[in-house]
Amino acid sequence: MADENMPDEKKKSIKPKIMLVGMILVFLLIVIGGWFYWYEYRPLRIRQRCDDLASEKAINKMKDIRIKFGEFDEELAKTVEQEEMYNMDDFKVYFDQCLEKHGLK
Repeated sequence: MADENMPDEKKKSIKPKIMLVGMILVFLLIVIGGWFYWYEYRPLRIRQRCDDLASEKAINKMKDIRIKFGEFDEELAKTVEQEEMYNMDDFKVYFDQCLEKHGLK
């Protein structure tokens, strides 16, 4: 209703202002979204993947060591696999290597 009473000149001058505000908002959303992805989401996903990879490698190393030194026992191997037992020092080394590989360390 208010638009009908406005002169054409005012209607034309409001449209570019609205477009400018809209473009600024879109630009800010893109910048904030990119910042969030790069500094929050991406490192979180990399850490999750590195945690999984480091756990897997440390568990496999534990199994290999037990086999190499003749401590292989079927029951012990199942326990190691089911409870995901590993040496924490091995895990830390693998985890740090993975983070370094992906540029987080």
